[in-house]
Amino acid sequence: MFVRVKKKNNGKVAIQVVDSVRKGNQVQQKIVRHFGMATTEEEVAEYKRIAEASILRLKREGDREISFPLKRLKRFTKALSSRL
Repeated sequence: MFVRVKKKNNGKVAIQVVDSVRKGNQVQQKIVRHFGMATTEEEVAEYKRIAEASILRLKREGDREISFPLKRLKRFTKALSSRL
């Protein structure tokens, strides 16, 4: 699992946790969790920090699903946007 930071055509940056699974000769990637769209470097850094912490928790618990409370993510996004 890894954090994917992908720049979109609209200038925003998507932060996702992706899991890679080998099937025969091919590697398939599955988005485990989409953390949000960032517009500033500060938002990107904060989303990445949250995503990386989620991966560590998953590895510790041996799970493949991220159950990140949506309310907490919305509060974070609101607090971050009020600082900018």
